[in-house]
Amino acid sequence: RALAALLSYFDVDPKKTQLLGTSLWDFETANSEPMLIGGWYSAPPKEDRKLFIKDYTEMFGEGPPPRLASLAYDATAIAAVFVQEDGSFDPRQLVTRQGFGGKDGIFRFTKSGFAQRGLAVYQVLSTGNKTLDQAPKTFKNN
Repeated sequence: RALAALLSYFDVDPKKTQLLGTSLWDFETANSEPMLIGGWYSAPPKEDRKLFIKDYTEMFGEGPPPRLASLAYDATAIAAVFVQEDGSFDPRQLVTRQGFGGKDGIFRFTKSGFAQRGLAVYQVLSTGNKTLDQAPKTFKNN
């Protein structure tokens, strides 16, 4: 948000420039910042996030959880599944083409250790956020 305020100072015209943002733009009042209107950003599927917030609130009696709590949950769940299988854990088990279903949608790890996530693409409108492209439910086998 702080950066958005600087855009007009530097004569960036959102009508001539397509702004791209991160999931940090995924908040209900993003449209209160005029420079963000029309901008696109990627973020986890809203349905998955809402369900995680509901489950977290019911379990811990507080909410919403910190934004990164879903990543910690996913990491713990994966470790628990692998250890249950045979009592050991090999990091190579994390590299799968199909990936995993997490609290914020699908994700997988590459051989080089990078995480890939199945994110949706949203647009900030004056009336709220609009889904431009749904998050994938599965990874294509590549």
